[in-house]
Amino acid sequence: MEIFSSRLQRESFFRKRGKSRGTLDGISVKDLTLADAQQMGISPKIRGVLVSRVREGSRAERAGLQVGDVIMQINRKQIAGVDSYKETLKGEKGKSLVLLINRHGQTFFIVINR
Repeated sequence: MEIFSSRLQRESFFRKRGKSRGTLDGISVKDLTLADAQQMGISPKIRGVLVSRVREGSRAERAGLQVGDVIMQINRKQIAGVDSYKETLKGEKGKSLVLLINRHGQTFFIVINR
């Protein structure tokens, strides 16, 4: 498992792992690869998008999202990758979002009010 001594190191690592695509109020995401899951020590069965950047002061940051989090669901809709992430967000425009997150093998919910 990769250990980061600072937020800057963590963000730099995830930016190098692949191009970030798709945004939600100050975050960038990318497809979660098997290599990413192994590097982070999470189950290869986990599906979702990997948060590669969180803008300081954004609603996402205030809600607790962090670089390295995996978004597995949005409002109970499974997220398989960036395409389903973007499609789901289109259908949830203007609504509060309940995200199912995996962080280092721990699963929990985060709510982002919009």
